[in-house]
Amino acid sequence: MVKRREKFFYGVGNLGYGVVSQTYNNLIMFFGTAILAIPGTLMGIAVAVSVLWDAFTDPIIGHLSDKQESKLFGKRHGFMLLGFLGMAFFNIFIWSVPAFLDPTAKFVWLLVFMLALETFHTMFATPHVALGAEMSDDYNERTNIQAYRTTFFLISFLAPSILIMLFLPSDLTQATQQGYMNISFATSAMALLFGLLCVAGTYSALPRLKKKYELAKKEKKDKTPTQILKMFFYALKRKNYNSLVGGYTISLVSSAIITGVGLHLFTYSFYFNTTQISILMGSLVLATVLSQPFWVYFSRKFEKKPAVLTGIFTSVLGLLVVTAIFIFRNQATDVIKFSVAMVGIFISGFGTGALYSIPISMFADLMTIEYAKTNKESKGIYSGFMTLAYKVANALALLVVGILLDVIGFNSKLVEQTPSVQNGLGVIAVVGILVSLGGAALIYSQYTIKKSQVDKANRKIAKIKKSRELKAARKKAIDEILLD
Repeated sequence: MVKRREKFFYGVGNLGYGVVSQTYNNLIMFFGTAILAIPGTLMGIAVAVSVLWDAFTDPIIGHLSDKQESKLFGKRHGFMLLGFLGMAFFNIFIWSVPAFLDPTAKFVWLLVFMLALETFHTMFATPHVALGAEMSDDYNERTNIQAYRTTFFLISFLAPSILIMLFLPSDLTQATQQGYMNISFATSAMALLFGLLCVAGTYSALPRLKKKYELAKKEKKDKTPTQILKMFFYALKRKNYNSLVGGYTISLVSSAIITGVGLHLFTYSFYFNTTQISILMGSLVLATVLSQPFWVYFSRKFEKKPAVLTGIFTSVLGLLVVTAIFIFRNQATDVIKFSVAMVGIFISGFGTGALYSIPISMFADLMTIEYAKTNKESKGIYSGFMTLAYKVANALALLVVGILLDVIGFNSKLVEQTPSVQNGLGVIAVVGILVSLGGAALIYSQYTIKKSQVDKANRKIAKIKKSRELKAARKKAIDEILLD
């Protein structure tokens, strides 16, 4: 059994990671286009390239983490420590673009430091995911561990809401770069604090993790780049792995779309002020956090795939409510417009809660079955493949969003955008998210793993471990006799 304290501190790490990544994800496109006046296409390229870089480093970091044999930090903790330290440092440079630079030079500055930030994001996030999968072999406890991780990550979604209220003016069109720099100081400080708590708070789990690593090591051979490539193509042949990765990837494209264009939509189409936007973002977070116990119960009662599909349906229902008020926004009063939008976002957020925690638990189940078949430990590299897939998709989505901002004629110099731009922002958001969630539902429907299969795999693994322990005990006894 994993101690509740260890689960708590494991989850806290995702809070430190999340306050940086969520603030960055939610504000960077708006910051670049509306504050720095960088064309949308260039910002789309910068974000897409940085996300692609992050994606392709995931399997590499996962592989290096799998290979790590540090006596002091084990496989994961050393990478996590270095990751949040670098993350906190380079985060500040993202928002400190010199004002005297022209738009092209600002683009280059952003790109360089975005690549650095994403590198250290990966150094923390990929080993952190692998650590969570290794902390328990129990089918339901894995979901519980991921609920801790997801809950803290979802709490981090509040960071942009709170920080823009604290450091930016009520009218976001009047914001200055200094406000965003102050936000970066706050998020970097939180990353340092929560990252340190995560590493220190889960350190007590290291002895039993090392025992698991030692047992796995006896059956594990070092992976060359060629072998990694072979594993990648092998993974592509696994139907359930493809269904999980594909569904997870496509569903999270919806998040990329809303972070890429959400602030533009709320500011220029709905005319919401900073407080209203913060409340809307807060209601989204509140719904996703409150939904976690429900989705844990639902997945135990009806299996994990039905829980994910129900979450997608709930998210779509909420989006349709927001779409309705967007269509009639000019006929509705400000109070009705804001209230209906908040209800729709709350419903959508409740459904989204299932899409963050349950797929990671499903990934751990798949890795259990894979280990039972192959006797090889590869959670780190397979989690790297998983993040590679969804980040490539997110990069492409953000690139398209940036291009579309230019296509619809978004102009950062205008406090009030033209009606065609306002409508265009809504179309980008609504159509993009609906296509994303609909595609995810179709792909997830192909997933077939059930609890009984995971339990069977765990029983097989238990026999393998017991056999190894008996062999190790016999060898030790023989060695002692020979020494005597």
